[in-house]
Amino acid sequence: MMNPPVCSRHLQLYIKLAALFLDEFESFYNPNTGGLNYRTKLTHLHIPILQRLRAAVWANGFSHTERDLAQNPNKYRGLTDEYSNSSTETEVQSKSNY
Repeated sequence: MMNPPVCSRHLQLYIKLAALFLDEFESFYNPNTGGLNYRTKLTHLHIPILQRLRAAVWANGFSHTERDLAQNPNKYRGLTDEYSNSSTETEVQSKSNY
C-alpha cells in the first residue's frame, strides 16, 4: 500500500502517532490498553497521511515529528495554513500602506 513498502513495526508506529493527534485515526486508538485497536480497517484515505508522517520522521526524527504533529496537525492532513496566513499578512500589509 505504501510506496516504498514499510515493515509492520514501522507502520504500527506511524499509525500510533497519527492516532494520538489526528481525528481520522481516532478509531485506531484503544483507550483500554493505551495501544492500537487492531480491528480497525486501514483504508486508502489513510495512506497519504501516513506517507507524510513517514517522510517527516525520516527527515526530522520521531520526537521532532511528534511535536510538530501536535502543534500543526493540518500539515500532515495535506491542509497547510501557510498559504492562508501569508495571504492575510500581505493583505494587512497592503492595507496598512494606504
